[in-house]
Amino acid sequence: MSEFTVILNTSKTIQQLLQEKINEDFEIIGNPINIVLVAPNDTNVDYQIGLYLYDIKEITEIRRTAPIIEGDFRKEPPKLLELSYILFSNHRAQTRLDADTEQKFFGRALQVIYDTGITNLKELNSDNQFIQTDEKVAISVINQNFEDKTKVWTAFQSPYRLSVCFTVSAIELDSRRIETISRVRETTVTAKQMR
Repeated sequence: MSEFTVILNTSKTIQQLLQEKINEDFEIIGNPINIVLVAPNDTNVDYQIGLYLYDIKEITEIRRTAPIIEGDFRKEPPKLLELSYILFSNHRAQTRLDADTEQKFFGRALQVIYDTGITNLKELNSDNQFIQTDEKVAISVINQNFEDKTKVWTAFQSPYRLSVCFTVSAIELDSRRIETISRVRETTVTAKQMR
């Protein structure tokens, strides 16, 4: 069941995946790197690497129209979403990455994205712990030319920084539009013989 928290859960899943996989190799990169969910133009946070959800769109090529019937309830099918992220370095960090480390980081980040391909979403339970779900999502790099990437940075009113954009799909967002239905449980049939 994909409640409205599915977008946050997706962001946290990707953040945790990158954080864990990249820091497995921290001796290659240098030091453990902290990846933070933050907007590129946010100057109130000190971080080395930022991860930002910059676009959400409905996947219209795959559209479910049949309602879901569970017992005496009928609800609308979930909407399928594609989330677009940007992963970037912060040149204003107190302990910013040098050029060599930054390039090692992005090489490893791309390797993680390519190697992962499909992963299970995680969600927060009542104890604020992330648990793995059965929902699978696909991660893929967006192949953009330099001009397209520059447009993304212009939207943030920030100078261009080394970054990678990628999508996560298909995220299911459940509907809360539920109707009570009454099923036919009993019927009476009367037959008459015609002459």
